[in-house]
Amino acid sequence: MVSDKTFYVFCLPCCKIVVSTGALDHLRTDAEIATLLGREDAHVIIARHGAEIATKELWLDIHAPCRCYGRELLNPSKLLQLPKFFKRMERETNEIGLLLMAYAGYDKSVAPRVYEKLAGINRFTLWDY
Repeated sequence: MVSDKTFYVFCLPCCKIVVSTGALDHLRTDAEIATLLGREDAHVIIARHGAEIATKELWLDIHAPCRCYGRELLNPSKLLQLPKFFKRMERETNEIGLLLMAYAGYDKSVAPRVYEKLAGINRFTLWDY
């Protein structure tokens, strides 16, 4: 736990989950907290999104020199697909997170309220809850 009024919850690649006190100020019940913890577990442990992101970034890095030399081998429209890629990851994480919280015995009907809170607190562009 980090003492910070900013709202954030995230999972490090080493599978440690970081929760700010600002997040706990907005989450009132165990089920609300479980919604976010389930999502973070899903990102790293089950869906391995860190590895997916690293693969995408590696692909872009490999092709970047081609762009620099004017060959334009990297199609710029591919860059426009990244937001779609991140949205897919977030949807997948939400689904897996719901399963995890249900298996743990929490009420999964709480999740939509948590996502609405997130949308109100954070102004996400790529991370569409």
